[in-house]
Amino acid sequence: MTKRICIEQYINFDKSIDILVYRDRKLLDYYHDCPYRNIDEILKRIKEENEDAVFEHFCSGELCTSGWIRWEIN
Repeated sequence: MTKRICIEQYINFDKSIDILVYRDRKLLDYYHDCPYRNIDEILKRIKEENEDAVFEHFCSGELCTSGWIRWEIN
């Protein structure tokens, strides 16, 4: 069975982010107040810890107005 991973990210005007990682709708991990520049490092870590997951993403929201963006990784 393929893992279903959903990543939600709150962006605060390129200053910091909160990232919530869910697997099968259960909270798997939480990164609080991380520097925006660390997104790639965090996503790489998530992918390494979930190698057998299929990675796709869906984005909604607007980066320029501080809000939630959701990525689903099936």
